[in-house]
Amino acid sequence: MVSPSSLVIALRKGHVMTIQLDELVLGDLVLGFNVKTQLPAFSKLILWAEADYTSNMKYLLVELEDESTVKVKADQLIIVEGEPIIITPEPPAPVVVEPAVSVCETTPLITGSVLDIADSGACEKASDVSEKGSDKTDTESQIIENQTADAISNTSEKQPGVSKNPSEISEKPPEELEIPPEPTEEIEDIVITTSNIVMSKTVKPGDSLYKRNIGYVPIKSVTKIVEKGFCRPITVSGTILVDNIAISCYHNLGELYVKEKHVMTAQTQGRVGYSPLVFFRKFFKGDTGPLVAMERPHWYARFVNSVFGQKKK
Repeated sequence: MVSPSSLVIALRKGHVMTIQLDELVLGDLVLGFNVKTQLPAFSKLILWAEADYTSNMKYLLVELEDESTVKVKADQLIIVEGEPIIITPEPPAPVVVEPAVSVCETTPLITGSVLDIADSGACEKASDVSEKGSDKTDTESQIIENQTADAISNTSEKQPGVSKNPSEISEKPPEELEIPPEPTEEIEDIVITTSNIVMSKTVKPGDSLYKRNIGYVPIKSVTKIVEKGFCRPITVSGTILVDNIAISCYHNLGELYVKEKHVMTAQTQGRVGYSPLVFFRKFFKGDTGPLVAMERPHWYARFVNSVFGQKKK
């Protein structure tokens, strides 16, 4: 339950407007909060669960560190920041460059294929050339060496610094290329923001509430006040931004242990309880007139509270 004078953002007939909470009508799109994406999102108003303009109500005035405030009842569910999920990505695997392999040293995958025959022919030609070169006479080898020496001598005369001795050229080891080390980039952790939905009476200074366009803002103080009037809207998403602060539409719900290790959260219970009404509103809009005071809560809200609401001890 929240104050009827609280401000909300509505989308009506294509126009976005900031109005008081009690000025909403069924079918309006109201800005709420998507728990999965951690972003604001519009959601349709499907029910006024309660409304009263005359009764004095006890509220909790929650003030944030940026001096923004929100008024909620103690049993109203509210969205607080949860423990972040930190994911450390694995570093990329090093790139391994394999040395080049001669075609003659490789074994073809398909024996007898066209590629196999071509490769074997190329290897045979290379082998024939090497064998023919070895059959040269000593005289021919001597002539080739003399011609090579003369060519090197002529080149060295034109280009100073070039050795005239062929043996010096052949015996000189090749220069090694220095490969600079690859720069190492620091991989930052991925931080995923989460949220918890708890009763307002459990929040305290140091907890953080979600505020539109800013994110989670720490609570500065929580004080008790008395103010006249209250109302409780129900949207499809089960959330709403009141005075730009995200709260739940549900109240008086706690965690339900279905099994030993399976817990049904309070927000999930509210979504399950109102899911038939969400389906019903797809075909019947309901009374789209202005909000009027109710003597007692809506019968469907009483039904959901009787099934999922926490029993007074």
